[in-house]
Amino acid sequence: MRPRHLVIPAAIALLGLTACSTAAPAPGDGGGTSSEGGTLSFLSPWTQAQTQPMIDAYAEEAPDVTLNVTYVAGNENAQQLLTTQLAAGNGPDVFYLNPGAGSTTSVGQLAEAGYLLDLSDRDWADGVEEPYRSFLSYDDALYAYPSTIFGIGAIYNEDKLDEAGLEAPTTYSDLLDFCADAREAGSPAFTLGAGAAWINALIPYAFASTLVDSREPDFEAEVGSGSDFTSSEWVTAMDQYQEMIDAGCFQDNPTGTDGPTTWVSAGTGQTFAVVAPGALLSEIERNAAGSATFRMQALPATDDADDTTIPVSLSSTLGVNADSPNQELALDFVDWLSQPTQLAQISELQAGAVPTIPTDEFEVPASISVVTEYQEEDRTTPVPDLAWPNPEIQAALQSGGQALVLGQQSPGDVLEAMQAAAS
Repeated sequence: MRPRHLVIPAAIALLGLTACSTAAPAPGDGGGTSSEGGTLSFLSPWTQAQTQPMIDAYAEEAPDVTLNVTYVAGNENAQQLLTTQLAAGNGPDVFYLNPGAGSTTSVGQLAEAGYLLDLSDRDWADGVEEPYRSFLSYDDALYAYPSTIFGIGAIYNEDKLDEAGLEAPTTYSDLLDFCADAREAGSPAFTLGAGAAWINALIPYAFASTLVDSREPDFEAEVGSGSDFTSSEWVTAMDQYQEMIDAGCFQDNPTGTDGPTTWVSAGTGQTFAVVAPGALLSEIERNAAGSATFRMQALPATDDADDTTIPVSLSSTLGVNADSPNQELALDFVDWLSQPTQLAQISELQAGAVPTIPTDEFEVPASISVVTEYQEEDRTTPVPDLAWPNPEIQAALQSGGQALVLGQQSPGDVLEAMQAAAS
């Protein structure tokens, strides 16, 4: 299958400098997969600390395989590197991609362009159920393997809360009061890494889950064909984000804080909390001083705590390059990852994610129990961009979110840009 088209972001010349490559050691003896060995290239969705134990385990399972792993700092950097490599015909054999169709490296975009191998006949494929299956498919065929899911919520430093005598807010009014009380206690309430474009979408996503998607489940899927951001409860979501900015909920100069600095700030207790994907909890904990305890809670958007829902997305989604010369080996690797032991290991290494395909080998930690609790209560919604028809809407929200923090745009400006991108 040859690629037909792909939108390539600008500013790609220096991306290779952010990536490093490592090969799994190959012990002399051990069990093998069905492949006969060789070299496999892998663009990892995980940090090196999260990936290395998995590489070591795979080396024991497949001693004749050399696994060359590339890590890229930042989601947008990974997207730019991958699109460049695929367009040049030298993409990795297995790579991280985004679910849905709302980003340049999403399943919908890459499958339409012909870059992905159809995975519908793999043994694990029947275990991928709705609502996730549709976000991993194109023209009714399954093109991606989803190892884990995560929620987006406020991750609180419970030790810091206890020291200040504060509690995580459960209503929107409490949220604004919490920001004031945190400042009085000597620290900003939340770290906001507005210097990383993708982080600017997280708080709007959290608010929209309750205000929009729990009330109109088809709203995001109908964007561009009926739904209008500018005349919906997205207006309230963006207005509330502006209110948080005006209320001093964040540290000084949020646009000067990038992704890695965000996890350091949250982990070392420079603020009380951070709104983040649960899959990054391990990065926060890794930067924590001592034995700090962190716990995710839903970010409230109304003054009725029972209304609150939490957005959930697929994490660590993997695709196989349709032009890979090592397709059998790539499929073996993905199949190996789908086994219960690996599903549990990946989730444990991420610390804030849970397996998409349930396994008895994984016990959900208390730090992210809100995700499974809300799932059981039917209080989760898919992350909005999973259903959006193109990546330009997400880009408009991300750049508009930065402009909002800088005082260069209003909430209405951002929504008008999102609607224009949807048209």
